[in-house]
Order: sequence, then C-alpha cells, then structure tokens
Amino acid sequence: MNRYHLGLGYASYRCLIAIVLLIIFMMIEIKIVYLYPTFYAITLIIYLAISSLQLLIYSLLQHDIALKQTNILLMIDVVIYSVLILTGHGSELHLHWLFIIVIFAASILLTARMAFIMTLMAVISLIYPHVIYHFFHFSLLNHFAQHLLLCVLFLCIYIFAQMIAKYFQSLEYCYMRQAFTLERLQGINHVVLEQSETGYLVLDEHQHIILINPASQLLLGIQVNLTTTPCALKSIHPELFKFLQRYTQKELTKMPFKSAISEYSTLITIQKLNMTNHILSLLVIQDIKTIHQHVQQLKLAALGQLAASIAHEIRNPLSAIIQANQLFLGSAAATQIQLNMMIKKQAERINRIIEDTLAMAKNKSTSPVHLALDHFFKHFMREDLFDIHDQIEVEIQSQLSLYFDEMQLRQVLINLIRNAVRHHHSQHELVKVKIYQQDRCIRIDIQNCGQPISGAHIKQLFQPFFSTEINGTGLGLYLSMRLCEANQAQLNYIPQPSGTCFRIECSTLNIT
Repeated sequence: MNRYHLGLGYASYRCLIAIVLLIIFMMIEIKIVYLYPTFYAITLIIYLAISSLQLLIYSLLQHDIALKQTNILLMIDVVIYSVLILTGHGSELHLHWLFIIVIFAASILLTARMAFIMTLMAVISLIYPHVIYHFFHFSLLNHFAQHLLLCVLFLCIYIFAQMIAKYFQSLEYCYMRQAFTLERLQGINHVVLEQSETGYLVLDEHQHIILINPASQLLLGIQVNLTTTPCALKSIHPELFKFLQRYTQKELTKMPFKSAISEYSTLITIQKLNMTNHILSLLVIQDIKTIHQHVQQLKLAALGQLAASIAHEIRNPLSAIIQANQLFLGSAAATQIQLNMMIKKQAERINRIIEDTLAMAKNKSTSPVHLALDHFFKHFMREDLFDIHDQIEVEIQSQLSLYFDEMQLRQVLINLIRNAVRHHHSQHELVKVKIYQQDRCIRIDIQNCGQPISGAHIKQLFQPFFSTEINGTGLGLYLSMRLCEANQAQLNYIPQPSGTCFRIECSTLNIT
C-alpha cells in the first residue's frame, strides 16, 4: 500500500470521526457539559462537510497532486480539534487522542519537518485554550499540569512515530528495489524464453501446462494460442501426454519424441523442480537435427585441431627419417646400420600415430546398452586382461549398472588398467579397480602405486600427443576421454598422496 492509499484511508477516517463526534453530541441530552454547545455543533457540521468534500476531491485528483493536499487535511484537523476543545470542555480525553492520531499520521504521510510542525501546532492547540480558561476561570487551573504532560506525550509520540516511519520507509525501499529486480528478471526471462530456439515446457503434478514458450509450440506442433495457463496437457497434446505417461514410469530423463502433428523430431529432457509445496516437471525440448548439426560442428572443430596436432607430431620423426636417409649413402657400414635402426624406429612411431588416429576414427557412433557391472567385469577380466589379472584387485558393489557402449568401455578400461600396471612400482600391493556408487553416479577408480603425476603435467594429460614416455604417442588418454564423453561420462585424474588414480564417472540414469 503506497502513501496515496494511506492518505485516502486517512481522509475516509476523518469523515468517520466527524460523524461519530456528531452522533455523540446528539446522544447527550444534557448539554451543560459543553461550554458552548451551539458553537460545538456548528464546528462538527462544518468539519463533516469539509471532510466529505476533501475526501471527494482527494479521490478524484491524481496521486502526486493529492499527496500535496495531505498537509492541508492535517492542518484542518488540528484547527478543528482545537476549536472543539475550546467550545467543549478542556478535559475531554477523546479529543486529546485524536491529536495523537494526527501526529502519527503526519509522521507517516509527511516529511519529518512538516510532521514536527504539526506536532508543535497540536501542542499549541492544546495549551492555548487553557491559557484562555485560566485567564477567565481560575478554577480550571488544576487541569493545566495534566495538559503539560499531554504535550510531553505528543512530543514522545512524534519521536516514536518518526522511528516507525523511517523503519517502514526502509521496508518500502527494500520492497521497491526487490520488486524492480524481480520485474527486471521476469522481463529478461520472458525475452529469453520468447527468443530461445530451445523449447521449455513446465508441467505440474496433474500434467497441467504452467509455462510454455513459442519454441515448444513450434517443435511440438501446437497450433492453439495458449493465452491462459494452466491448461490440461491431455487436451492440448494427447500424444505427448500418453508419451510422458509411458516413459515417466521407466524413470528415463532423456527420450526422443516425434509428434504426428509436427515436422520436427525432438529430444525431450525431463528435470524435476522441487518447489516449496509441490513438484513441477521441466521439459527441455530440442530439435534433433539442430543437435546433430551442433555435434557435427564440434566434430569438425576437433578434427581440425587433431589434424594440426597430427601434422605437428609426424613432422619430427619425418624430419629425422629424411635426415638419416641423406646421411645413409655416404656413411660407413656400421653407421648405416645405426641410421637404418633410426629410420625403422621413427617409421614405427609414425605408424603408431596413424593406428591410434584410425582407432579414433573407427569410433564414429556409440550404442549404449544396459550393463550389469558385476557380470561385465567378470567377463572383462577373463577375456581382455587374462595375462595380468593376477596383478589387479577388483572391488565392486553389488547390483550396479549403467548405460555405456560395451566395446568402448572395454577399450577405455584396457588402456587405463594396462597403463596403471605398466607404471606400478610396488611388489606388495596390487593395482586396485574400485567400482562404487556415490551421489547417484557410478564411479570406476583405477589406482596404482606408481610415480605421482606432477602438477605441471596434470593440465596437459588429456591433450592429444602429450606423453611422459619417450615411446608414447600421447593419444591413449585423449582417446579414452573422447570415448567417455561420447557416452555422457567423464574421465578425470584424481590427485593422490602417493600413486595415481583415474576415475570414470557416469550417471546411473544416463541414456542417449
């Protein structure tokens, strides 16, 4: 409620007070309690007329103009109440309380300076009738001390009201600032949702549409203009309603959807929004064609980076081969043997780079399947790591499963575990492979007791062609990381006090 409405309420209150005082005057049969009853009644009638007229004018004026008239209302009240005390009886307590209300209202509606002036006017209005009384009627001198106390009370009320007014002003400022911020955020959200190419659809527990943006309507083929929400999804898009009912029971978070009334094939991602008293469902709707285009752009960018890295990596051994070949013809037999071995070694290095690059190229697509990890690792250790299985200790929680391309998971694990065994320096401990669940994620840790990786090398671990080995190509970890990303998993290096640890982290509900 702003100051205009407070002022309008006070103007209405003045009319009510005038009516109540007039009724009280008319109900008292013995008018001797008033010093000048006729003048008292005329004053009340004038006050009622003025209050009614000012209420009408106040309600018709513009807000800023009406607020400027508030001080006039309060001044008239002080004058009227002063006249009522003079013509009535100086000891009427209810009129004194009206002064307190005026002081309090002035502190809320006016500035501190104007409110102080109103307080002084109230004090003077309370004192001067008694000065007149004492000049003509010395018998009323005993009430003078009481009214001095009332004057002190008025000043205390003014101070208290100013404190209250400042407190409410600070609250009003905070409220206006928060309202402005909220309005600005709502405007930004509205513009973002309107211009976004990604569809957003919010549903409540009863599958009613709470929010939908134009991209959602376009991708889903909804032709109805949804000007009022919430509305039932079942009546707007029955096909999507049945689709969500079917797939929600399987607790899937991502699923492809093709509507018969839309030309777009979409990928729908469901996220739960936990509100205070209810749970909402956010559907993020994306065009699969757009996703494929984005993926293709990322692949082309990665291919360009990889091609540049391959060219740089092959240039060194190729230069060595050319230089050795130039020295070969004019060298002695023993030197020719050494140069021949150098050419062979550099050619093998180039061949390994090409083979690893071809291995990455062969992994064009992923086919995630549901893998029960205890069953998977039992066969994996026997089939792929049969020669080193006695150097590995596997710790696995029961009944763990994830979605991953089986051949690609085998390829990643073979690379990580064989690297861990090759760099393992302890004869008393085994390389540990731990499979466990934490925070709704499946984690696979491969730990050994080898030399820890230096901090300078950690940032370059997963870059192509980076290797700490002389004969390494530096593509093993890069290839493993790319395979994990293709299956919506992460491969990270976890620093350890001693040894090394590589972690594969994959969501338990991960599916493509």
